[in-house]
Amino acid sequence: MNYSNAISECIEFIEENIKSDLTPEVIANKCGYSVFHFSRIFNINKGITLMEYVKKRRLSLAAIDLFKGGRVIDIALDYGFETHNGFSKAFKKEFGFSPKQYIKCMGNYFNEKLNIDFGGCIMKPVIIKKSAFKVAGYGIKTNITNSNYTKDIASFWSNYNGENLESKMYKILNPPKHGEVGLCVPANGESGDAVYLLGVIVDNFDNVTNEMITVEVPEATYAVFT
Repeated sequence: MNYSNAISECIEFIEENIKSDLTPEVIANKCGYSVFHFSRIFNINKGITLMEYVKKRRLSLAAIDLFKGGRVIDIALDYGFETHNGFSKAFKKEFGFSPKQYIKCMGNYFNEKLNIDFGGCIMKPVIIKKSAFKVAGYGIKTNITNSNYTKDIASFWSNYNGENLESKMYKILNPPKHGEVGLCVPANGESGDAVYLLGVIVDNFDNVTNEMITVEVPEATYAVFT
């Protein structure tokens, strides 16, 4: 489901009522969703919790008002902070400076509300059936059930670029066409063992060296996006 309109409406509502008593219940009700559901979709879509966004906007607008010469206590109360001390702590946590220091060192702040641009191209895939083919190249064996595989892949790419393995691969394999193929092939669906490979399509494995990995990809149906 596309929640773009609801999120845009939510952000506009927050902006218009930034100095009012905003709660998850008030915002979600305005957008026509339950608190749990809307808080979840906002977090997923924007990468920040709903009330964290509200707090950042308040502190950002407070920073602008401070820069314009407003009194700290007046600004704190305007944006829903009950005490000078509570506002100062939240401000320093957000920006790394106390309000007074921030006036002198105006730098990184959440100056503008989120501008959300929706749209783009709707891609229409072409469905094709591709015959089986052979791939040979360089890769690693890893396990994708934990986060260590990201380090394994990063290490592979460092080695791939550092040792210029792409040029070496083309020179040794002499593929019929130029163009690399990236594959992540599960060795065992239950264990999480997998082969991560960057290679080229070859007619056979005659020129493959001991340090290379080979994969035979079976005939399959693909969606091609261009």
